[in-house]
Amino acid sequence: MKEVIEGDFQDMILIDGDVESINLVLVNTLEGGTVDEIFIEDGVMVEKGTPLLRLSNPSVTLGYMNQETAIMEQINNLRNLRLSLEKEQINLAETLIDSENKLAEAERSYKVDSVLFSKDIIARNDFVEKHVKYRKFGYFLSGGYYKLSMALSKSIEKADILTGRCFDLAWLKRNGLKASFKNNKLDTHGLKSYLLNKLTPTSPTWNGHNSSGWKKDIIKVNGLDERMKSGGQDRELGDRLVKFGIKPKQRRYSAIVLYLDHARGYKSQNIIDKNYTSREKTRNEKQ
Repeated sequence: MKEVIEGDFQDMILIDGDVESINLVLVNTLEGGTVDEIFIEDGVMVEKGTPLLRLSNPSVTLGYMNQETAIMEQINNLRNLRLSLEKEQINLAETLIDSENKLAEAERSYKVDSVLFSKDIIARNDFVEKHVKYRKFGYFLSGGYYKLSMALSKSIEKADILTGRCFDLAWLKRNGLKASFKNNKLDTHGLKSYLLNKLTPTSPTWNGHNSSGWKKDIIKVNGLDERMKSGGQDRELGDRLVKFGIKPKQRRYSAIVLYLDHARGYKSQNIIDKNYTSREKTRNEKQ
């Protein structure tokens, strides 16, 4: 029993229970891991997008790094492939240019060889080189030829031409070439050929088998006179070049061709006389 006193009366009832939130939100992650840091405590109001905590997952991080490394390797591979393709394209372009140059050179060589063949002559390997070396404005070059016998002409085969053997004096002698001062044309070079070109009594003329000049000069004198038959057009062209002021330069011991003997059914005294008359007319005409 306690004493009854006057005071405030407090009515309190103790009850056990659970408090539930009005709004319950379940937070989940795509990848699990260890919580490294908590940014928001329980019961704090947050807005959408506010970071709550930071997770750590070494496996995921390693996988991400591996993927990033693989992507960089792919990028590098693509870059290397592009560089390789560009380099290959450049190489192909250079190869194409080289092939085009070789084709152009082959076509030039073919045209030269075709002309020489149609004229029944064989040019020495340095034929074009000599004409280019000694060219000079205001001049035309008069080269030399060596006429072979019919038997020796028929004995020359393709291999003899390709190897240059047909210009070898010893080989020609073994195949019937007789000794002659003219043989100097076949194996003369350097100072000897220079002196022989200077001392030869033969006058330099435009020869259809071995001469070269500047295109502009030939056009100015109207080229070959097609009214003339074979055996005189070349000399007559040279006469007109000389009258025009173009001087002949002797190179009969420098630029050499072999002349293959053959039948000349087209040649007659009548043609020779007409060509001679035409040349005399050209020489005597006033410019």
